[in-house]
Amino acid sequence: MNSGVMNAPLESIARDLGFEGDNVLKGAVVTVMIVGGVIGGVVIGPTSDSIGRRAALGVTTVPLMVGPIISGLSGSLEPMIIGRFLTGIGIGASSALVPLYLSEVRVETLPPEWPFAVQLGSILNHATAQMNHKWPTKRLSISVQ
Repeated sequence: MNSGVMNAPLESIARDLGFEGDNVLKGAVVTVMIVGGVIGGVVIGPTSDSIGRRAALGVTTVPLMVGPIISGLSGSLEPMIIGRFLTGIGIGASSALVPLYLSEVRVETLPPEWPFAVQLGSILNHATAQMNHKWPTKRLSISVQ
């Protein structure tokens, strides 16, 4: 599960793309993924109802593939924002759809609370991402993610 955490690399990305020291633009790079996530989360419900859960999961892979490629290849602010927005759409859509899909296809031998583990993993991911990234905690953060 991708959480789009940007805390650690934001300074070096801002320096590389030429907006170091501009907190408004840094905020835009971070916030645009959240906006995309909200849109993806809202749109995926009706989409998955109309085309089916499995097909909707396939649709969510498109922004999750294209967005990071655009962000990774960006040489300026605009492509970074577009890439993070697309990635946010994929993250929001998959965050809303995966627990629903898992609850519908789960094996009867698994407890009904099992999809909750996906959300718990997301919470642990965010919690460990905020730790001081020295060797032991960095390893924990990577293993949880």
